[in-house]
Amino acid sequence: AKVKVDYEVLPAVFDMEEALKPGAPVVNEYHGRNYYLYDSGECRKVRFGDVEAGFAGADHLLEQTYQSSPIEHAPTETTGCIVAPEGN
Repeated sequence: AKVKVDYEVLPAVFDMEEALKPGAPVVNEYHGRNYYLYDSGECRKVRFGDVEAGFAGADHLLEQTYQSSPIEHAPTETTGCIVAPEGN
């Protein structure tokens, strides 16, 4: 009885495709959008081949939607090294 709670009803989206559409309510304002872009820099980008030529030469093309659960890397191994400086 000593605590008063004011609730603010916020818009919600319960479908991933709807959440990715422009103008959808943002779930986490820290990111400012409902998706995350991983940019590992130039060293990890793969640039090989001609996609259009590959499609043209393919016997079959499958266009489908695939989903997986979010995965957070949580290593349990120790990370370290021992260095022995040598003249060469």
